[in-house]
Amino acid sequence: MSFKAKVDTQPEIDLKSYDGISVTTKKVNVEDAEVEGALEKIRGMFAEFSDKEGKLSAGDFAVADVDSFIGGESISKKRQNMWIEVSEEASLLGIGKKLEGLGKGENKEVEVTLPESYPDRKFAGKKAVFKVEVKEIKEKKLPAMDDALAAKVGKTTLAELREEVKDQIAGRKQENENVSMKNQILTDLMKKHKFDLPETMVARQFKVLMERAENELASKGMEEQAVKKETEKIKPALLKEAGDKVRVYFILDAISRKENITVSEEEIDAWIAALARSYSKPFEEVKKYYAEHDLVDGLYEQLKEEKTLDFLLEKADKKFA
Repeated sequence: MSFKAKVDTQPEIDLKSYDGISVTTKKVNVEDAEVEGALEKIRGMFAEFSDKEGKLSAGDFAVADVDSFIGGESISKKRQNMWIEVSEEASLLGIGKKLEGLGKGENKEVEVTLPESYPDRKFAGKKAVFKVEVKEIKEKKLPAMDDALAAKVGKTTLAELREEVKDQIAGRKQENENVSMKNQILTDLMKKHKFDLPETMVARQFKVLMERAENELASKGMEEQAVKKETEKIKPALLKEAGDKVRVYFILDAISRKENITVSEEEIDAWIAALARSYSKPFEEVKKYYAEHDLVDGLYEQLKEEKTLDFLLEKADKKFA
C-alpha cells in the first residue's frame, strides 16, 4: 500500500538583526488638568441625589419614560424610569440638554439624527423622535474635594490620592507608548524576514478573524445579509492580517528559541490569578477551565510572545519625537 499526504512544514527562518531596532516614542507627560479631571470622576462616584422641585437645569437628572419613533413607527421598547442628565455630552444622544426647563409631569418631543454607529444598523443615519415624559427631577450633590473623599477610596489624604491618580495616568500613557514601539519592532521584523507561510495556519487564523468580525457586526444589530456584505469588503485586509500574525509568530518563536526565552508555570499561574481577580472568580476554577478547554498551550505561546517583545523593546534604540 502507498499513501500520499500533504502537510505544512515549519518554515526555516534565517534570523536577521533584531538587536537595537530603531523606534520612536514620546516622553510621557501628565497635565494637571488630566489629574483634576480624573479626580472629578472619582468625586462623581460618590455623588448623592435628592428630589428637586421646580424645573430641570444643567447638571440635574430627569427620571423619565422614553419612547422612540421613526416615521411614526416605534423603533424600540419603551424605556421607563430612565435617568437622563441635562447635559449635551453625557446624555442619551444629546437629548438631555433639550430637556432643560421642563418640570415634573411635563412632556417633550425631541428630534435627533441617529449616528452612523447606531447599534441597529437599519436605523443608522435616520431622523428619530424621542417622546420624553419627566416623572421626577433629581439634583446631584457632589462631596467636597478633600481628605474625606480620599478616605472613601482608601487613601489618607487628597494629596496622596492625587499622586496615585497621576501615576496611574502616566502608567497608561507609557503602556500606550510601549504598544506603539512594539508595533514598530514587529513592522521592522516583518520587513526583514520574508518566507513562505504554511497555508493551513494562515487559513485557520483567517477563519478566526472572520468569525470575530462577523460577531462584532452582528452584535451591533446588523442583519445577516448586511454582515456578509460588510465582511466581503474587509476580506483582503483580514487575509493580510492573518498572514502577518502567522509570520510574526514564527519570527518571535525563532528569537525566543535563540535567546532561550521561556514561560514558567509560576508565570502562567500569575496570569490566570490576575484574570480570576478581574472576574471575581476563584483561581482554581479559572485554572481548571483553561486546562479542560485545552487553553494552556495557547496561553503559554501568548505569554512567550509578550516576553520576547519585552526583550526586544528593552534592547531597542529609542528615539524621542
